Amino acid sequence: MWGLITHFFHDITHFDGKFFHSLKMLLTKPGFLSKEYVMGRRARHLNPVRMYVFTSALFFILFFTFFFSMKNFNITSSKKSVPAATPISADEIRARALKNAKTKADSIEVLKGLDYLARFTDTTERKKSGSKKRNSFNLFYQNDQYGSVQEYDSVQSALPIARRDGWLKKKTLRKEISINEKMEKEGPEEVFEQWIDRFVHSFPQILFISLPLIALILKLLYIRRRKQFYFTTHAIFLVHIYIYSFINLLMMFTISKISDASGVDSVNLLGLIFFIHAIWYVYKAMRNFYGQRRFKTFVKFLLLNFLTINVIVFLFMISFFFSAYSL
Repeated sequence: MWGLITHFFHDITHFDGKFFHSLKMLLTKPGFLSKEYVMGRRARHLNPVRMYVFTSALFFILFFTFFFSMKNFNITSSKKSVPAATPISADEIRARALKNAKTKADSIEVLKGLDYLARFTDTTERKKSGSKKRNSFNLFYQNDQYGSVQEYDSVQSALPIARRDGWLKKKTLRKEISINEKMEKEGPEEVFEQWIDRFVHSFPQILFISLPLIALILKLLYIRRRKQFYFTTHAIFLVHIYIYSFINLLMMFTISKISDASGVDSVNLLGLIFFIHAIWYVYKAMRNFYGQRRFKTFVKFLLLNFLTINVIVFLFMISFFFSAYSL
């Protein structure tokens, strides 16, 4: 963080305010900075990679400090604590039941019913005590029959080599059983909170990994102009789009925070304006940078958004599973 701060002030004091100049061009002229970089006019503008690193770091620091809270997730147990009933002995139950019997025949029938009920209750209790209910964390495989990793390992070692689980299944099952053990010790709510926290803190990595994948989508969308726009060219364009997105999201989160604090719902209208501006900005940046006509740009804009959403969802799902298995 200190390195980012020193680089930030270095850019301000030694390059005549490159950061603010680049920021102004980025916000007011969609696609301009990317076009300038590709054409070789780079001296007046801040390096896009450095700008991305600083902006993304600043965004996630502010996001995790002011806008994200585990309180937003309702992970407390929904079960209400019910006071334990006072145990009653079998003799007391018999005495209470016989007290209401008026004749000898009634007493005999009551005793027969109590004996039958006692046999049924005894069987039920034995079944309950024989199979202890465990927390069940099953993402891919059923693992309820194993109480610990050691138990699973001992069962596997007792089986013939041909019947043992493969490397991937064994690795996955051992991790799932380990998470079940963790849930037994710390509680499901605590484990789930750790899971969500790790998943949310993987967002910077998800966005960074998505960048080359979405650049590949752009390369395919503009495949007929591959000699003019290289893969790196598309990546530079996306870097500037990501920087704009970080700034836009910060503004939207801030507006939402102000709306919650003030209780004025009309403030959210500003958030809607920023959202609409983001849609217009990406379309305008594509049109200015790639220089195609409105209809072609609009069709490719729709395809880009559709494919990008699928890529992001896919990466989020992978990260969600990996966050669980990193507990």
